Amino acid sequence: MGSNNINIDADALAEAPSVFDALDRLAGLVSRRAGASACFISAGHTGPAHAQGTAPVTSNPRPPEAPHGKDPCNLVPLYSSEGNCLGHLYLIGGCTETDGAAKAALERDLADFAAVASMLLEQHHATANHRLDPLTGLLGRVDFQERCQPLLEARPGGAAILYLDVKRFCAINDAYGVGAGDLVLREFGRRLARFFEGCGIIGRVGDDEFAVLLPEATAESASQALNAVRHQVAEPSILYGEQRIHSGFTCGVALYPQDGGRMEDLLRRAELAVADAERLGQFSAFYERGTLADKRREFDLELALRETLQNNGLRLHYQKVLSLTTGKVCEMEALARWHHPTFGNVPPDLFIQVAERVGLIAALDRQIIRQALQETAGVDLPVAVNLSADSFHDPELPRIVHDALEDSGRRPDALVLEITERLLTDPKRAGAILGDLRKLGVQVAVDDFGTGYSALGILPELPVHRLKVDKQFLIGRQEDPTYDAIIRSSIALAHGIGVEILVEGVERPEDLEWLREQGCDLAQGFLIHRPAPLDEIVFIDDPSC
Repeated sequence: MGSNNINIDADALAEAPSVFDALDRLAGLVSRRAGASACFISAGHTGPAHAQGTAPVTSNPRPPEAPHGKDPCNLVPLYSSEGNCLGHLYLIGGCTETDGAAKAALERDLADFAAVASMLLEQHHATANHRLDPLTGLLGRVDFQERCQPLLEARPGGAAILYLDVKRFCAINDAYGVGAGDLVLREFGRRLARFFEGCGIIGRVGDDEFAVLLPEATAESASQALNAVRHQVAEPSILYGEQRIHSGFTCGVALYPQDGGRMEDLLRRAELAVADAERLGQFSAFYERGTLADKRREFDLELALRETLQNNGLRLHYQKVLSLTTGKVCEMEALARWHHPTFGNVPPDLFIQVAERVGLIAALDRQIIRQALQETAGVDLPVAVNLSADSFHDPELPRIVHDALEDSGRRPDALVLEITERLLTDPKRAGAILGDLRKLGVQVAVDDFGTGYSALGILPELPVHRLKVDKQFLIGRQEDPTYDAIIRSSIALAHGIGVEILVEGVERPEDLEWLREQGCDLAQGFLIHRPAPLDEIVFIDDPSC
């Protein structure tokens, strides 16, 4: 705009946190240009968008009260491209141009401001009406399902659902901040939209998850699409400032109609396939019926697990933890193992998943705590036990732990309870529970640190003794030096808040030595010791460690 050198900075408006913050900035420009207080009144929102103390945006189109001694001046309607009124621009007092040329220039400038405001409001209403994801501009989960379902029903020939889970998303947020995580999501959304333009429907269906519907797709064509996605979308790094971020996807595929007729079912089964791919260490996997994930099989597993818990039929294996300060074994972690006469050796991930789904996880935790304390009563080492969310939030937890300690005759500090950082998202609730455990004298470790959602700012306030860094970071540093920085920053964080740190996944001597050099306190992994029954463990410190 020419008059008074007032320019509309499109970039500054685009960077505003919301459309109403952008309108607020725009109102400030209008006020400077017109010499009057300005505000935008949206026809359908009650958020703020005003300047110089005037009234906020409201659904009531009546002009706000003018300050004493000033009269309302211009009332400029804001129209959509279809001619609908989206709201009004109000000016209060001060705009008393009498010169014809000056007045005409002001009216032109106000028209320009109104056009920009109309565009902002129209974009906002379009996003709100279609529930687009505001970060990526893609369909949200609800709209994605609603958009795709009719297309499935209209294409009896078949279709494929690709479910793409962003790898290392939480680690990226922890290492570089949420701005980096947002950039990764935006960039992947942009790449997917460009790659599947004209041949697929894309949505952001979770915090770090995307989905794609490929109409008329077969298993073969879906595999070809996944291979192209891997090389053209997932693998290229993303530049964040001067840092190159390497992320990628783990993908699951469900096929229509053989894997389900509803989008809700197809998405769930494609997500199950993602879990299979992660468990197998693969880039992608197809949903398979008839495996251990089949409903009938899971029902049989549930019955067998109930019987096993009633008969105390789980076995515990133990893995040593090494102190990098003394070079000696200082602790063991108890790991549940289940061998069933019909199912054989059931993977822990599977029976724990079944226990969580059917409400047996707290009973499983109780048995492991009691059994671990009793079995290790003759070993002068603390024992660590994983604790589920159900057990952590159980009001009876302090009593359960107290009774288990008393029955075993072990000291309270001989028990380390490991919780995931996801349980810390409610600091007040978590702090109260941790305080009760602290009174008992047991130790608490934050397990899988770097993969969850805890706020780093609350960690110093919580009575935890240790951070335990997930093994994916140490294993990942073999290919991506970014992980070095994540581990070093985790060590610095732990020491900065006065707790010890343990890194899992030590499988190579060079990794163990590198952790020593970084000042890491504790290490765990196959290089140090593979899990084994207690009666097979020899408690002699390995001089190679």
